[in-house]
Formats: sequence, C-alpha cells, structure tokens
Amino acid sequence: MGKLLITLFYVSISTCLYSQTIEAWQVLPSSTLIVNGKTNINTFNCDIDAYNDTDTINYISSTGDVGYLTSGSMNISIISFDCHHKMMTKDLRKTLKYKDFPLMTIEFISLSNLISENKNLSGNIIIYLAGKSKEYSVSFISTSSSSNSVKLSGTQSILLSDFDLKPPSKLGGMIKVKDEMTVDIELILNRIN
Repeated sequence: MGKLLITLFYVSISTCLYSQTIEAWQVLPSSTLIVNGKTNINTFNCDIDAYNDTDTINYISSTGDVGYLTSGSMNISIISFDCHHKMMTKDLRKTLKYKDFPLMTIEFISLSNLISENKNLSGNIIIYLAGKSKEYSVSFISTSSSSNSVKLSGTQSILLSDFDLKPPSKLGGMIKVKDEMTVDIELILNRIN
C-alpha cells in the first residue's frame, strides 16, 4: 500500500511539473521466457516458447528528467513451462507449487525510455511466485523496428530461496539443483494507443 501511495504521489507531482504521455503496449504472443538452471552434474533450461495472454503494460513517459513509470503485469502459467525432459518438467512445476499457485506474475514498476534503438534500459519489477514476492532491478536492451513496436531483451538472476522454495534433488540427494537460476526474457511489445 505504501509503495502505491508513493507511486501515485510521484505521478501527481510529475503531472504538475512535466508534460506526460500515457501509452499502452500489448505483450505479443511471440514473447518468450527461458529459465536456465544448473545441477551439480549438468545444466538445463525450461522455456515458454509463446506467451498466450493479452496483458497490457501502461507506460507513462515524461519530458523532464523524472524517469518513466509503468503499470501492468504479465501472468505466466507455470504449467506452460517445458524443460524438454518429462521428469525435469514435472520437478520444476512441483518445486514452483503450481497446484497451489498456478501463475507467476511479473509486475512492472518502472522503466527508463522505452523507445530507444539498441539502448540499455533499466527499471524495477516485482516477481510473484509461489505465494511470495521480490522486487528486482532489471536491465533490458531495447530494439525498436518502429515507434509502435519494440523488443526488450534481458536476463535476471533469481534465487529459489527468495521465494521460500527448496531446489529439487534426485537419487537420494546425489543430483541437486542449484538455488540460483537465470531468467532470459524477450518481450515483444506493440503500442495500442
């Protein structure tokens, strides 16, 4: 609640001081998300090769140096993850408690200039997973083909323990998944207003 009040205060002060534009961007199905992990023996990756939702990110840009605020989120179905190995896929879903928490949500809090060709962007997101949440500072590379289309590519490290999740193990603990994983995100966005 406190974060929401601060954001609303920030937006209202910014409105008084700077000219603003509110843009709506739709996350396209060609967006992808890949989770890369390691065990004590090898590496693995689990991906969602197509984003099958119609989430929208609202982006508030300003002519001043106050930065850029966003609102909106992506809801990702845990059951959609495919690790390309039946047992590994089953273990990942179980580890992420998909029966009790079927969605992972990425909420966008802030992002620097969205339309900037081959430029590094920074911002903040909150990841909601297995009933827990954690805020992260993120970096993206922006590639835009027009003023109405942009691709954001980035990688974020997360710890399963940040969400009170225990990495799975097999064969009596002989094969153990590491706590740290990296998430590769590629968002394809189209402006809808």
